[in-house]
Amino acid sequence: MHHLIKTFKYLTLCVVLAGLAVACQQSSPVSEAPVSDPNPPVQTTQNLNVSATIFPIYDISKQIIGDKGTVELIMAPGNSPHTFEARPSDLIKLNDADVIFAIGQELDNWIVAMAKETSAEVITVDTNIDLIAYEDEHDDHDEHEKDGDHDGHDDHDEHEKDGDHDGHDDH
Repeated sequence: MHHLIKTFKYLTLCVVLAGLAVACQQSSPVSEAPVSDPNPPVQTTQNLNVSATIFPIYDISKQIIGDKGTVELIMAPGNSPHTFEARPSDLIKLNDADVIFAIGQELDNWIVAMAKETSAEVITVDTNIDLIAYEDEHDDHDEHEKDGDHDGHDDHDEHEKDGDHDGHDDH
């Protein structure tokens, strides 16, 4: 459980940093002097449109962006990224997105395929995170079954041998 919490903290940190990088970009004013940069900054008053695959990423993005843009949640809370099947309405949400935040680690590969149909940039929050292998620390209870230690009614055989049937006699 500790490893899961630690991994979630790293994922959250990456989402926050990526969101800050995207949300805090400011265009510098265009000067009248010749620009040597082949890609001069573009000034825009358009709000940033972000989509997120899962609720935690959505919530963090929404808090970072504030009123500077909109954030759309692709998967409803409670859905699993492993089994999620996108609908046409989900693709419509992505068409308006400038940036799509995804989990990565092969949990939501479906978003990469969907994003190819859009002009949005996909940012996975697992970048530069080494996951720790999960080790099951819970003991199996197989030994209990092997020992035959059952708290059941195994004493019925002795009861039948004694002939003790609470006063009931078949004769």
